[in-house]
Amino acid sequence: LTGLYYYMRTQGWSVLDTTYFLAQIVSTVGAGDLTPEHALPKLFTVGHIFVGLVLMGGAIGDEVDRITESRVARMADSVTRSADFQDMLPALWRLASEVREEAGSRQDLEAILDRI
Repeated sequence: LTGLYYYMRTQGWSVLDTTYFLAQIVSTVGAGDLTPEHALPKLFTVGHIFVGLVLMGGAIGDEVDRITESRVARMADSVTRSADFQDMLPALWRLASEVREEAGSRQDLEAILDRI
């Protein structure tokens, strides 16, 4: 809104022309059909661009932090669940060995597994 007010006042542009110029600055299109005429508005444009870059960089950085924190939390949860499973592996191997010994034959083992 600051840019809109400033360019309308100093350049005499309409709301539409000023909005068009600001859209060119933000999108980096820069068609060049509207440009500030004097040094002070040109300096304001450069400052306006830098402020916009800083604000956009901060907003993007915050969003990247949020996404990264979410992914790290999911990864930590996955590692925790995997570690819990790793603790259970020796017991599962013992159980499988006992079931195999009790079954005696392959057919008996398959029958036990079918019941589970």
